[in-house]
Amino acid sequence: MGKPMSPTGGFRSVWDFIGLLLLMKDTVDLPLLLVDVHLGQLMPFWGLLSTMGTFYWCCDIFLAFNTGYLRKGELVLDRTSIAIHYLRTWFLIDLSVTLVDVALEFISDLFDESAYTVQFFRFLRVLRMLRLGKVGQISAFFQDKLESEVAFMEFSLFLVVLSMMLTEHVIACFWLGVGSLDESGESWMSRASLSDSSIMIQYLGSLRWSLAQLGIGSTNIEAATTAEGYYTVFACFVSLIIFSTVISSMTSLVSALHGSRMEEMTQFGILRRFLRQSYDGGLFGYHERASTASAVHTPPVLGMLPSALNAELQFARYRDHLMKLAFLEQLVSGDDEDSMTMPVPRMNAHHEKIMHKMAVQAIGILDTAESDTVFYAGQDAEHAVFSLLGTFRYQQGNLAAINVEHGKWLSEACLWTVWCYVGDLSSVSFTRMVMIHADEFGKCIGSDADLQRHAHAYCIEYLEALNGLEELTDLWQYQPSKSDDEEKVEARNTEAD
Repeated sequence: MGKPMSPTGGFRSVWDFIGLLLLMKDTVDLPLLLVDVHLGQLMPFWGLLSTMGTFYWCCDIFLAFNTGYLRKGELVLDRTSIAIHYLRTWFLIDLSVTLVDVALEFISDLFDESAYTVQFFRFLRVLRMLRLGKVGQISAFFQDKLESEVAFMEFSLFLVVLSMMLTEHVIACFWLGVGSLDESGESWMSRASLSDSSIMIQYLGSLRWSLAQLGIGSTNIEAATTAEGYYTVFACFVSLIIFSTVISSMTSLVSALHGSRMEEMTQFGILRRFLRQSYDGGLFGYHERASTASAVHTPPVLGMLPSALNAELQFARYRDHLMKLAFLEQLVSGDDEDSMTMPVPRMNAHHEKIMHKMAVQAIGILDTAESDTVFYAGQDAEHAVFSLLGTFRYQQGNLAAINVEHGKWLSEACLWTVWCYVGDLSSVSFTRMVMIHADEFGKCIGSDADLQRHAHAYCIEYLEALNGLEELTDLWQYQPSKSDDEEKVEARNTEAD
């Protein structure tokens, strides 16, 4: 036996949606049954829907024993717990109502429509109203699946309108029933000359009267008996409550929906300005962006974009700065293939995704005020930093302080080896810098075998050059030797000759 289904899974969601439609059908059907109007006799397809509904609810009982449930926010998939939970909640209601439906399907074929047994079981079908308690539960599941706030409010607005229409339908059905009680001929139907009309015409007249109590349109139908007068007062009171509730709910939902859409338009306007300032070529011209792109604040709307597009945007935002690191420049451009012991892997779609992932997970922005300390000598280096704006002062031991202008990578060594800062870096004015987290950088590069081998070869050359320095400094940035490349090119040309 397989694992129980999740209550929010694909199949269960479709199944519950069908159940929601059947519950809406019952909401239309049951008030008419109370006034002895059988839609199955008037519309054959309605009777077919009732038969299909009976089959559905029979199957639903068995599926309920195979569907998990949420308990205090946790999904329970243990079959014993599922069975106990269902037996304690909806089982008796589902079983009793379904047995009545099944019995009525067979009894209707064995007895005359006017038989007392048939009438009794049809009255028991009113028990299906107990199932309406599931409407809120199913609706809540569907609302939870709506990730968009706008879609959530639109769905809520739809439920408000639907609830109003179903309530008016119930009021209309009871008004039709009240008009049928008086056998003396004095009723609203006789005064409106609808006594001999078809049941559909009578229902439409009742529905028009019901809507008129809300102030929607007008009608010449009036109460003709004491019972109808009492019911009219009751209907007016209920309509007043419905009208005020629906209007307030619709007003708040429409206002919230309008505000959400205005906020969305504002955020996307900010995004368009951000892209114009950051990328010369617009959304699809990332590589053509201006050199000051990273100085632009990131708009919150980027969080609304798909993760893949957001990652691509972030990589494009930092691309020019990242290309000043020899490793990434060779990796992305594919140049200097012979400058290292192993060839540079050819960039493919997977490698590009890794670069985009690195831009999101390993890169961040740091702002500092005047005289703030960025790092100090002896501190474990966790980030390589690139100055975007402002001026830094670097002090190493007893050496003279050096002003570091923007546009330079510092402490690149922490990306390739265990490194401690050998000097102090502080800001002279307001500054902004890009930071690469060394651990996250290593995880991203190490997630692909080709990139990892390339990084290993590069690291060997980097450490050889680093160990060859007369004095270590955080300001040193590795540049592969061009002379070696030229010698190899000349050697290849000689062999070719």
